[in-house]
Amino acid sequence: GAMANTATVQSKSEFGMTYKAVAFTLPGGHTVVGYVNDKNLIEKVETKVGETDEFVVEALYRDYADFNGVKFPTLITEKYAGQLALVLVLKEVKSGD
Repeated sequence: GAMANTATVQSKSEFGMTYKAVAFTLPGGHTVVGYVNDKNLIEKVETKVGETDEFVVEALYRDYADFNGVKFPTLITEKYAGQLALVLVLKEVKSGD
């Protein structure tokens, strides 16, 4: 999304860590901010939705593992308006080849 839309990058601290915060706006006005850690892995994505951006969808990506050269999170959680909505625990990742 950041490559297809005009994105900004700035340094942002959260939970005692400094991230590259990559922000952009999708068609329709939804704001997206991705938090990239010092290993260039995405740790969090926040998306504001609703007519007045009143709801925040937050996805957290944790415990990255190497699957045949592809780094992928083995724990993904999502919250909608502060309420836990999804927990994914991955044990295996395969390419589409």
